[in-house]
Amino acid sequence: MLATLTVRNFTLVRSLDIDFSPGLTVITGESGAGKSILLDALALVLGARVRQDQIAAGSDDCEVIAEFDLSQSPATRKRLEQQGLADSLDPSLCIVRRTATPGGRSRAWLNSTPTNLDSIRDLCASLIGVHGQFEQHELLNREAQLEWFDDFAIKQKQLSEVQRLYQAWQDSKTALRTSSEELGLDLSQKELLEYQYAELERLDLEENEFPTLMREFKRHSQAREILAVLAEAEQTLNDSVQPLVTRISREIQGVDDQENSLNEARELISSTEIQLEEISNSLSRYRDSVDIDESQMEALDQRINLIHDVARKHKVSPSALFEHVTTVKARLERLKQSESEFTRLQQELEEREKKFFKYSEELSQSRQKQAEAFCTEVLKTLGAITLPDVSFDVSFSRAQNSRGVDALEYLVSTNKGYDVMPLNRVASGGELSRIALAILLVVARKSKLPTLILDEADIGVGGTTADVIGRMLRSLAQNNQVICVTHAPQVAALGDAHLFVTKCNTQGINVESLTGEQRVAEIARMVGGRTVDDRSRTYARALLQDALS
Repeated sequence: MLATLTVRNFTLVRSLDIDFSPGLTVITGESGAGKSILLDALALVLGARVRQDQIAAGSDDCEVIAEFDLSQSPATRKRLEQQGLADSLDPSLCIVRRTATPGGRSRAWLNSTPTNLDSIRDLCASLIGVHGQFEQHELLNREAQLEWFDDFAIKQKQLSEVQRLYQAWQDSKTALRTSSEELGLDLSQKELLEYQYAELERLDLEENEFPTLMREFKRHSQAREILAVLAEAEQTLNDSVQPLVTRISREIQGVDDQENSLNEARELISSTEIQLEEISNSLSRYRDSVDIDESQMEALDQRINLIHDVARKHKVSPSALFEHVTTVKARLERLKQSESEFTRLQQELEEREKKFFKYSEELSQSRQKQAEAFCTEVLKTLGAITLPDVSFDVSFSRAQNSRGVDALEYLVSTNKGYDVMPLNRVASGGELSRIALAILLVVARKSKLPTLILDEADIGVGGTTADVIGRMLRSLAQNNQVICVTHAPQVAALGDAHLFVTKCNTQGINVESLTGEQRVAEIARMVGGRTVDDRSRTYARALLQDALS
């Protein structure tokens, strides 16, 4: 349950600490006193987005802190423990804190651990429900009608599973559409890629083959010229150079002198003779390797021309053609993988769609089974709040959304003997308010939320009807904490605790817990308006006394 609410620098509130009790707490005050501001502050700590005008003028930031008692919420306690967010000293305590600055920055904490808004919203959704005075207008929305019905008829676990499956189905649709768009571009080039790769495979090009072919072709095409050069070189070497060097060597060897420089000359010329012999042998071997093979020349020419032709088709240079083969192959492999992934996504989509509809049909059957009980409870409650002649029913139709395959519409007749029709075509404003309240009470009785907050949900009712509503709320508060903002004195008198909201100069808004004569005076004000006299006080005491019965 909600134990305390602390508000700092929020709109008109400078500083405020409010303690809440179990049971039914009523909140009263004159119009404009600031009751709605308190609910806005609570909404902020429950995950609502902050507005610039909600930060008090001249303040650096605003702060709202809600403290929850989880003694009767074992599932929430366990969840916080599993997430490492439980209070180490008191696991039954949960403190949610929000701050916001004029610059738009907002921060949030769970038990002193920084967190995000989604986490806060998710946690608080299991702790507290807030219903505003204008929700009767939301009731005209068929989606809202289904949500309220589900709160009564469907286990949250079953609905959550359908919502999870729906989201998974939609995610698969998105993934498949994205894959299809990407694959569509590749498929348009698939035939060309396959043709290109087949042509490249037939070419069977080896790495570095083209530069090797060019060197071979150049060598073969210059063979005759090379052989002529070799013949002349060998002739000159054999006929002129070697004989001349040999003669010079003999003459030097014949000089009768062992002077060092002459000996050095002898060694060098002897080495030259050896080198000339080696040169002659190398040239001879090279000449033998040079073969004028016309058929080989033609084969080389054909291979080179073929490589040039294929390279031109693929718009790359011949020397880059081998790398291009690798690129084309990789593109085809990626395309095959994309096709495989597309097939997998198709299968996944079919499986998720099938599973969604299976669970949705089961959910639909659960709704159908609970429809009669829901209508019975609503009619019973409507009769208790002085709408005895109302007929009420629900109509199902097919849909596809996160809540399954059902659309639901409330059908009403407010006059005896008339056929039921859609709610928005029948009910007047006052009737709509009571119908909305009746449905809310029916739903709340089935709710497992520890805390229910009603913001003037009893608006437009008074007298005996207000007394009946108040007793229903008090009965509801036996199992749930109920906090009700009200202008009905009959409801206010039935509260287990009474909070009074006023404006003041020191802190903007003041909240006071009323007991005894203070409470009598406030209920008397609600009865008599601005004039509080003995008659209104007597009536207020009578209401409080009657509330004890």
